[in-house]
Amino acid sequence: MDTHQRRKRYPSIGIKFIISLGVFCLLYFFLIRPIQYILVEDLIVPVLKLLSASNHDIIIQGNLDDYLIESKSNKFINLFFNLPFNAYYCLAVTLIWVFGNSVIMRYVNYYNLALFIIHPIFIVLILSGNTWIAPIINAHEIVYKAIFLSLAIIGLKRN
Repeated sequence: MDTHQRRKRYPSIGIKFIISLGVFCLLYFFLIRPIQYILVEDLIVPVLKLLSASNHDIIIQGNLDDYLIESKSNKFINLFFNLPFNAYYCLAVTLIWVFGNSVIMRYVNYYNLALFIIHPIFIVLILSGNTWIAPIINAHEIVYKAIFLSLAIIGLKRN
């Protein structure tokens, strides 16, 4: 690509990038996050509290678009769960879409769909007393965030 072609391409990508980030912010903060907040506070936390009613050691709380599971007696570390298709996903998808990397986009979508199976398995295991899984759950949540932020940066790379 010569200098003339590069000058033509970069402004259009820069404008697409700025518009995409603006749309991401508007959609996430005014549509997606409020929906996630309602799901966590009105659906997920009450159901988890019902499931753990017999276990008086577990505390379940909502925190905006996350939910927290902790042990009163410190049998396991505090666990924060993000809902699938959260801010990390949205940011990664926005940046991947701007720079047109459809292969990575496909894997990002598949993994977030898989979280609808992975999270309930983790929760059932922890609520049934399998506290050994807590460090794995915690590591998964940290790695999930790191991977999606990394994918967002990889999305910046041109094909």
